[in-house]
Amino acid sequence: PNVFIFNSFVASFLILILLDPIKTFTESFTKKLFLKDLFSIEEATIKFQKSLIGIVTPKQLSDLTTKFIENDLKADRSLIYLISDDGLKFELLNQSKSENEISEFNIKHPLLEYMNHAPLNPLSIQSLLEKQAEYITTSENERLSMIVDIFKLLEAQCCLPFVEGNEILGFCFF
Repeated sequence: PNVFIFNSFVASFLILILLDPIKTFTESFTKKLFLKDLFSIEEATIKFQKSLIGIVTPKQLSDLTTKFIENDLKADRSLIYLISDDGLKFELLNQSKSENEISEFNIKHPLLEYMNHAPLNPLSIQSLLEKQAEYITTSENERLSMIVDIFKLLEAQCCLPFVEGNEILGFCFF
C-alpha cells in the first residue's frame, strides 16, 4: 500500500509540473485567438499607461489621450477636462465643432462629487442607469438623473478620471 501512495504522489507531481506550462500556453493562445479585440485593447492600454510617464503639459496629455481613445478604443470623439489653475473648476481642454459641449464643470458639480466617492473607477452611463434603478430615495435618484443627462448631452458612454493620489486632476468623456 505504501508503494501505491508513493507512486500516486509522484505521478500527480509529474502531471502537475508537466501540464501546468502547457495549460498556461494553451490559455494564452486561446485568448489571443478568440479574444483578439480584448487582447489588443489590453496591450494598447498598457502602452498608453507607459506613454503617460513622460507627459509634461496639458496639451500633451490631451493629444495622447485623444489619440488613445479615438484610435485604440474606437470612440467617435473625446472631451477632456482638466482642473483649472485656481482649482475651482474643470475646463474643457480640446474644443470640437459640436454644439453639445459643456465648457467647464464647477468643482461642486454632482458629477464630480459622485466621482470623488470612487475616483479610480471609470463611470459608464450603463452603470449609472443601473444604480438609478436601485435607489429609492428621490434625492439620490435626482442626482444620478442629472449625471445621466450630462452623459446624454455630451453623447458619451464613459467618463475616465485622471487621478493622482486620491485627487481628481481631470477627466475624459468618450
